[in-house]
Amino acid sequence: MSDEGVGHESDRAGLHGDRDRTRFDRDRRRVGRRQGPSLWNVSLVVNAPGNSSVHVPDLPLLTGTFSGINDLSPAILHGIPLGSIHGTFIIDGDPQQVPFTGTFRLPFALDAAGKVKEPNDEREDTFYLGDDGQLIRVQPFERVLGFPPVRLELKF
Repeated sequence: MSDEGVGHESDRAGLHGDRDRTRFDRDRRRVGRRQGPSLWNVSLVVNAPGNSSVHVPDLPLLTGTFSGINDLSPAILHGIPLGSIHGTFIIDGDPQQVPFTGTFRLPFALDAAGKVKEPNDEREDTFYLGDDGQLIRVQPFERVLGFPPVRLELKF
């Protein structure tokens, strides 16, 4: 993902890099690095038959490890609410490495003038920036404790 392409997408979505970076400017000051390694151990679990809805899912179907490189420079350096990751996924017990790429989408809201701002209310309309520069509305089922999380979309 080139910075030039990201900036172009942001302009179409009304995210004008130098003017509308409230949340992302604060994040840039807090985060010193924009790229770096990442390692995640994951488990895919489902509710076991007969498990009630009040119990945590407890039947593991798959475990494995993601390893890769994050690039959050669009968000940290340019105020564009996107990042990327690429790497490999290894399923436990299988030596085959499966390559993957991914996109981080950072949530944002718009003020009355249409400028980007940090979401500050769980009732507020919140968006992610699409690859085509369009706004993707955060759906109610995507929220955690009422607020939108960073969305990670992976492709294998």
